[in-house]
Order: sequence, then structure tokens, then C-alpha cells
Amino acid sequence: MKIKINYRLVNSQETMELNLLPTEYFDFPGEGETGYSINSISKFIFPYEYINYELQDIVFVNLNIEDSKSYARREMFFGIKAKIQLTI
Repeated sequence: MKIKINYRLVNSQETMELNLLPTEYFDFPGEGETGYSINSISKFIFPYEYINYELQDIVFVNLNIEDSKSYARREMFFGIKAKIQLTI
């Protein structure tokens, strides 16, 4: 499973990348689950909570989760208008 968060900060033109292990991104597997899947519950509600910056310092955050069967993408744009898009 690949979990990647791309983000850009207000005072930067560079897009940063954070790769996470399933144990870093997801909460513990539920009862009866043998491992992590795209449908597992994340530790935090919003992807920006995984990076160490204040919300007002972030321009956008893209979360991509991919395993052998599925792909999920979540985009968040900040500024005058906030936009959240989820693709599964």
C-alpha cells in the first residue's frame, strides 16, 4: 500500500511530499480485520493534520492512497475558498 501526501505552503513554490506507512496513517485495524485497506479508518479526519504546519500556511494538500485493488485521492485547496474533492 502506498500513502502519499503532497502539499504546498503559502511562502513556497515547491510542492512537498510526505510518504506514510499504513501504521502512520491509519488507526488500528478493527475487530476481525487482518490488516489495512483503503476503507480503514484514518487517525485524523483531514490530510493536512498529518503535516506540521498551521492551516493558514497551506495552499493545497493532495492525499493519494493506492493498493493492489483500489485507488483513493482527496484534494484540499485553501485560501479565499476552500474546496474538498474525494475520488475513489
